[in-house]
Amino acid sequence: MLTTCRHWIESQHRRPTPMGQALLAPLAWGYGLGVWVRNALYDWKLMPTVAALVPVISVGNLTTGGTGKTPIVKALTHALVAKGLKVVVLTRGYKATEPLDYGQPTGPQHGDEAWWLQQQVPQAIVIVGKNRSANALKACEEYHPDMIVLEDGFQHRRLGRAVDVVLMDASTDPSHTAILPEGSYREPLASLKRAPLVWLTKGDETQSVLWVGKIKPFIQSDTDVQRIPFDAVTLLNSDGEGVEAMPKQAVLVSGLAKPDGFEASVQSLGVKVISHHTFGDHHPYRAEDVARVVMATPKEIPLITTEKDWVKLGPLVGQSRSQWHILRIEPCIPPLAIEALLQTAGLSGKVGGV
Repeated sequence: MLTTCRHWIESQHRRPTPMGQALLAPLAWGYGLGVWVRNALYDWKLMPTVAALVPVISVGNLTTGGTGKTPIVKALTHALVAKGLKVVVLTRGYKATEPLDYGQPTGPQHGDEAWWLQQQVPQAIVIVGKNRSANALKACEEYHPDMIVLEDGFQHRRLGRAVDVVLMDASTDPSHTAILPEGSYREPLASLKRAPLVWLTKGDETQSVLWVGKIKPFIQSDTDVQRIPFDAVTLLNSDGEGVEAMPKQAVLVSGLAKPDGFEASVQSLGVKVISHHTFGDHHPYRAEDVARVVMATPKEIPLITTEKDWVKLGPLVGQSRSQWHILRIEPCIPPLAIEALLQTAGLSGKVGGV
């Protein structure tokens, strides 16, 4: 029953109907009131915050997912490490089958995103744990970083931060910004006033211009708004090597908040999508899931999944490994966006100016 309700609500987020919105609007009003009270308590300093010993950069969003947050954190961490900064990434390990209170991930059981990030940016230190404010203090004592990147941190206000970067999916409809459960927003657009940096992800230039007009009434006059394109799309084989001959058609497998974007990215490579096996966001794949997908797909048809899903699917695919492909999508963060972030966080001096 609960699963059915959740799926129905998620369908309303993707394709709202008048009846569905009428039923969910009163619940959204109550949820919004709770969000306002909580934020007001922090704004008025009535709820305490924890100050880390180094600057904290929060990368978060207003919605329940789908803004490209994990690839952005990877690309940002790469850029910061390349500037000679020692970086700790704090993540809660969302939907981990074996949650950690504090520690580095050693497999997808500690969180698929956390494990993927640690593999992709081995020069950084990824710390998993729900209590990120306490973990920030521990990480500072143990690793003495130059800075901390707080993954999915916009709503985690207990940990003080030097700068908030808010990601917004510019490929979405600007008219659909209702808060939960009527829409997919965890906070209203008015919360953007807390963010000195807003990065518009995924959308093209035309879509980004529409979003700039949409958010302009809600941001500060000096807020830095940047477009972060997701133009670098590469198809890899199961060994992580680039595919020379692009398949003409494929079956997709994903566990994402917004699977439509993944599908569109595959199609942008000229690949016809025959079908798409969609699972819940951060789905804990089992051998039965893989067997069902493989049995339903002819051996000559490639199976394409995301990098985040592959960290959990890879150990399960067995003899079908050669049939699997991984889509890599790389965001391109402009140097000006990195410069604005470092200056806002007070870190320019550590890299000799940027």
